[in-house]
Amino acid sequence: MGRKQTVNIAYLGSLIRQWDNNRDITHAMQIRLIKLLLGTDVNLLMDAQGKYPASNFNMIALALRCHSPKQLVNVVVESGVFVVERCNEADLNCYGIRFFASPLYYVDAALKTKGETPKPSPKTSPKSGRNISIINNTDSISVLSERINEEVVDEFVEDTLTKRRYLFDDIMKQLKAPLNNFSQQFDQRQAEDVVNVLMRHTITKYFKANYERLAKMDVNARAAWLTNLLHSKYIKAMLSQTITICRASWHKAERTQVKKQQEQERARRPLSAYEWMTEDGQRLYDNTLDRQVEVIPPDAPPRPGDNWRWSRMKHEWIEMKRRHGDNE
Repeated sequence: MGRKQTVNIAYLGSLIRQWDNNRDITHAMQIRLIKLLLGTDVNLLMDAQGKYPASNFNMIALALRCHSPKQLVNVVVESGVFVVERCNEADLNCYGIRFFASPLYYVDAALKTKGETPKPSPKTSPKSGRNISIINNTDSISVLSERINEEVVDEFVEDTLTKRRYLFDDIMKQLKAPLNNFSQQFDQRQAEDVVNVLMRHTITKYFKANYERLAKMDVNARAAWLTNLLHSKYIKAMLSQTITICRASWHKAERTQVKKQQEQERARRPLSAYEWMTEDGQRLYDNTLDRQVEVIPPDAPPRPGDNWRWSRMKHEWIEMKRRHGDNE
């Protein structure tokens, strides 16, 4: 991240007066612009050069509580304060820009404003000139792998989850509280799952983004860094996303368990391959037409095929005709 410069209060006042004359820049948007300019609550979403890359626009909008990332980017461009690099046709995205940057942090801002071409950065592709975010999970792998020792990252994660789990006590209390902001009270196992996912995914990503600085720190300094990170507004916002990921994982595990249980129940097929029997001797079959489980009388003959159903009126098996649109 680039070095932060001093801020002139009179300059901020002139910006606000300028934005007041623009109907598209509301007071709420002005607050977001100032936070982006100063790096408040979003400095962790900058790359090493002080840029806000397009890969992080969704997370930036979430951290600033803006429902529309595209609207936020449009206001940033229209404000005229930030350094903006637009996409060419071959590299066009939905925002139309590759990144924007605050002149307080961006190291090449002076060159940009003068119209000069900045020197290539070590984190810029020499072929395309495209900036590669060290925060984005997909674009950063090749860049990070050259300078990040994964053993250091794993050591930090395991040390935190085993010896310094107390750092997550406040989050655990929030999750297990009867009344919380997540519309669900979590038990101990679920709360631990949320903390593990938060640590292994979101926080590990930020550790890698700040690897050059954190790798030189001792464990106590890293714990202090993590404490500050856990109290940031962005991590609080990311906690909701982490819970959504965990809920999807829990639901998938429940569906897998139900499917496994159904397969075990249907394993007993003493009379026919198209019906099964419970431990207490109850005969059952899957009605594929109505997608229900039907009961077979004890004295009924074995089910002759998968498309046959038991008629209670005729007391015999009758063949079912598939409705139009049913899967074959």
